[in-house]
Amino acid sequence: MFTMRKTAIAARVALIVAAAGGMSSAMATNGYFPIGYGMKALGMGGASVASTDNGFAGANNPAAAAWSGTRIDAGASIFMPKRGYSRNGSLAGLDGSQDSDSNAFLVPEFGYNRTLSDKLGVGLTV
Repeated sequence: MFTMRKTAIAARVALIVAAAGGMSSAMATNGYFPIGYGMKALGMGGASVASTDNGFAGANNPAAAAWSGTRIDAGASIFMPKRGYSRNGSLAGLDGSQDSDSNAFLVPEFGYNRTLSDKLGVGLTV
């Protein structure tokens, strides 16, 4: 019975994997919502809630501003989304496609943090 159960589970997993293989991937961005605030947070995939080693700590976790120290951090990233649309089969005759000519955007960032006491800090993230 144990072997039969393992075989049934393996068959279900194989079916799910085969079905997923036929699906296409989504091509999307987070739009206006960044993965993380600051280059370190972006590099960690947004997993920076407990990080206190940069000026953006207060944006990621407001309580972390008390332990980040007094510091200024700045940087820039390039956002390169592939933007466009395509529509076919519209009942209103609105078929067509368009691709954007603007594909690279410079996104500057600035973080300032100041420790006021061992339990209080203030910061500004732009």
